[in-house]
Amino acid sequence: MKHIASPALRARPRAEMVAGLQEGVARAAMTGAGRPNRYWPNRYWPNRYWPNRYWPNRYWPNRYWNGWNWATVLAAAWLVSLWIAVSPIRLADGTLFQLFQVGILSVCAAWLAYLLRHLERLSAVLAGAGVMLAAWPVLRLLNHISMANSMPFADPWISALDHAIGFDWLAYSLWVDQNYWLRYAMDQAYTRLDHYAALLFLLLALRSNARERCGEFIRLFLWTALFCMGVGALFPAEAAMLYYAPDESLFLWATHDTGSYHMQSLTALRTDPGHVLHLQQLPGLVTFPSFHTAMGVIAIYCSRGTWWLFGPMLAINLLMIASTPVFGSHYAADIIAGTIVALGMIAIHRTFFSNAPVPTDGMAVTKPIPAPLAV
Repeated sequence: MKHIASPALRARPRAEMVAGLQEGVARAAMTGAGRPNRYWPNRYWPNRYWPNRYWPNRYWPNRYWNGWNWATVLAAAWLVSLWIAVSPIRLADGTLFQLFQVGILSVCAAWLAYLLRHLERLSAVLAGAGVMLAAWPVLRLLNHISMANSMPFADPWISALDHAIGFDWLAYSLWVDQNYWLRYAMDQAYTRLDHYAALLFLLLALRSNARERCGEFIRLFLWTALFCMGVGALFPAEAAMLYYAPDESLFLWATHDTGSYHMQSLTALRTDPGHVLHLQQLPGLVTFPSFHTAMGVIAIYCSRGTWWLFGPMLAINLLMIASTPVFGSHYAADIIAGTIVALGMIAIHRTFFSNAPVPTDGMAVTKPIPAPLAV
């Protein structure tokens, strides 16, 4: 049966009908809609809110990057709470009140970041500060309670890996120990990782894409920390200084305590079921893989694209990574594993969060709609 157009459609001028059809086709081609009908799907919906051919959508995972970070921190906090509830490990008196204070500060920083979201750089700094304030004690607590296990120390096979690749830990440590200025520079680079990581975050906020680059740094930090803690709990290790136990008379400066400051806490967690955790006394306990090395690689990666930032970050983090065998008492295998972890997290991030650039106003980028052809 021949289709008969409605009276309203027959009344429209031919030129107007052709122009409308061309406009619908253009919009459908731009948004990926399946039909040239401007009422279904809505011409604004599939482009702005739907993860179409640009998936992951350049609008959604970047504008709300802080939500991913908060979800990670809250999941870690829930795991810590559950673990403490079912285990004999206890928190010291006053720790819950301290955590409550930190939580209030984190929420205030996140709320200010939302209120000042039109100021991209300031909003990025406040949002990142809020996440890090909450993440730091949560990750420290998770690191300690996850190490309260009876897994055998992995030092023998990690040391065997060092021998397989030809790394002589004792010779390297003696060489560093006998060079005063090198030793001093390495000591500062290793022990002040927290300081220049915070400085790097602030400097990243000066970039034109502050929200994207700061979000990238926070995400990589959280993912890497959680992964390193998981692997470190399965493969706990003492320290190269304690495992090799060299004669202290060989060193000018180093002692058996150098790089093994974590052993007192690690031993207490493995031997005392009712160990009490003090928030101010939670050193890092992961030896394999090296978290310092992973953070050094991440810091170098996040500083890319800015010549005045990349050069200093490259120099100080390479120095810091070189210092880990002495001041962190790490094996060479720890450093290699930390590098692999960091590169893996960067690859995952680039796959799911860096598919398209983000404009500074936080809105999706769309192609211009071509004008209807004259008939």
